[in-house]
Amino acid sequence: MKILITNIRFLNGKRSFLVIDGAYIVRRGYGRYRGTSDHFDHIIDGRGLWVAPGFIDIQTNGHKGIDFNRATAGEIVWAIADLFRHGVTYLLPTVITGSPNAMLKAIYAITEAMRYPGVGRAILGIHVEGPFISPLDGPRGAQPKEHCRAIDIEEYQ
Repeated sequence: MKILITNIRFLNGKRSFLVIDGAYIVRRGYGRYRGTSDHFDHIIDGRGLWVAPGFIDIQTNGHKGIDFNRATAGEIVWAIADLFRHGVTYLLPTVITGSPNAMLKAIYAITEAMRYPGVGRAILGIHVEGPFISPLDGPRGAQPKEHCRAIDIEEYQ
């Protein structure tokens, strides 16, 4: 499907256009599109819209009440789909310090969510905070003290 989007603005503020073929931007330009428009499946007037790079969120603990430490794969997929609507294109779902079983369950749910079309490509990895961190107030931050522990090579592996 070939789409022409006219009257948009890039971050430099100049009026521009985009030509999209399938999932790819194949041409961009400033001013008006000067070619013939009869070979496009859709022409969209983007007046008032801006084009900018997508956001990359390197620490996403959850979204709209969905905590990735307790979420199901389906809830994670819903949250990521909603984040797409807000300009996030890639992310690192975050799992914070918890019991070994709770952390593994959260990691498993995220890896299951990665199997859904469109979501897997957006997850660049999993940001795991802890559990091998200082239990002291201050350095521990918001991590639950009861689950902070000394490094355990077997658990790490």
